[in-house]
Amino acid sequence: MLALRDVIISFQANFVPALIVTEGGPRLATFFLPLYVYREGFRYGRLGYAAAVTLTMFVITVVVVIVQYRLARRWRLV
Repeated sequence: MLALRDVIISFQANFVPALIVTEGGPRLATFFLPLYVYREGFRYGRLGYAAAVTLTMFVITVVVVIVQYRLARRWRLV
């Protein structure tokens, strides 16, 4: 179950170091999806677009967690 938590954290909590240390640069080398959502929503005022990207990111995270959960359950039964 800790692996599921770690997947969720790695998908969504990785933009803070990039924002603090590099501010999304150089040339977008450390530009993560959560940082993109933050910039679109709060810097450029495109809140609807940022919400849609956030929802897409949520769906991708859910799909990855479900696949990982099913694989972990299968490994446990063997």
